[in-house]
Amino acid sequence: MEPISAFQALLLSAQLADVDGKVVPMPSVLAAPAPAAAQPAPKPILRVPLKEIVVQQERAAEQAQVGRGSIDFKLGLDPQADLWVKFKQGNRAAAHALADLEKGVDERFPVEAYHFAVKDWIVRAYPLAQPQSPQANVSVAALLRQTYELAEHVRFEPVEYAMLFEDGGLVPASLSLVREDRNGVLQVTYNRLADVQKAVQWFLGVDGILYGMKVEGVDLVFYSEPVPPKVLFRAPEKALPR
Repeated sequence: MEPISAFQALLLSAQLADVDGKVVPMPSVLAAPAPAAAQPAPKPILRVPLKEIVVQQERAAEQAQVGRGSIDFKLGLDPQADLWVKFKQGNRAAAHALADLEKGVDERFPVEAYHFAVKDWIVRAYPLAQPQSPQANVSVAALLRQTYELAEHVRFEPVEYAMLFEDGGLVPASLSLVREDRNGVLQVTYNRLADVQKAVQWFLGVDGILYGMKVEGVDLVFYSEPVPPKVLFRAPEKALPR
């Protein structure tokens, strides 16, 4: 039997979806594709340095005066597309999942120790030492929008994605593609970094082309492979709160 293409493999393990994310049951005629002529190997079409992705996403930050020092606030996404808040002061950095911050956490930074907590999508930060001021209130929604807009973008007509990368130093290692749907909701295609390093991860099929990505060395490489023109595919996504 001839080896199956990446597209045929996807048909055996995934559902089909339209460009708006509406799930369409996979036609039974496609469930067991018959042997066919050898398919062309996926073709690399774009190479993006991971360093470039990091530089762009690190531009999205809010700096606030908290107690006797200032703190930088940034966002990250883990392999399940859960939000993390990153804090930095001088050469010291820390990060916590949004869910953990809802309970509140304490962190010691070079200037002093602080308490961080999230309520109603607002990060509140204040020094532990009296008089516990000045305090800072940072909007997660505003920081998320800034992160999306300032990130490095890539477009596969008609879909545009922001690329976000975490090396595992603060936030669990991940590589995420974020798109904005027609309702203004940010939808995340999420991956463990180890999976994207191991094999091409296919995330979109539209207009007769299947698109995938793979981390190769210090670059994120995008691949394409031809598919039947009427077939639409999208990898699982997670909608981020607004």
